[in-house]
Amino acid sequence: MSADVRLADESDVKALAKLANELIPMEDQKRREACLKDSIKDPKRDIYVVEVEGRLAGFLELYTFPDFVHCGEISLIQNLAIAREYRGLGLGDELMARAVKRAGERGALELHAWTGFDNKPAISLYKKYGMAKEYLLLEKELQKGK
Repeated sequence: MSADVRLADESDVKALAKLANELIPMEDQKRREACLKDSIKDPKRDIYVVEVEGRLAGFLELYTFPDFVHCGEISLIQNLAIAREYRGLGLGDELMARAVKRAGERGALELHAWTGFDNKPAISLYKKYGMAKEYLLLEKELQKGK
């Protein structure tokens, strides 16, 4: 199996939106596609896709931002998803290696990721790449589905 990792571009938007819908279902796909187009253009974001035999199999969104407490840049893995039929093939490793490298290139002092407490595969993947500190992330929805 040959896997290729590259930065996403606008030609990936429909496939990315479909895969993102597996993470968080959204009825308004046109809105999601518009958000994706904006994210692809955002200089603080790197959206990587992994393809298998020309088919989009997963993605990782890396967001880098200044943190005044740390007096430097922090990178956050905002989203990481692998299509169900491609899980267990090491594609998450391909994306993580790229994210760690890119965060370093951006001068990030730390790399963060979040996931559910029950998402054992993701937790295992993040720990494999040296992510060890665990904190609680709390969330409050302010506008449902908007």
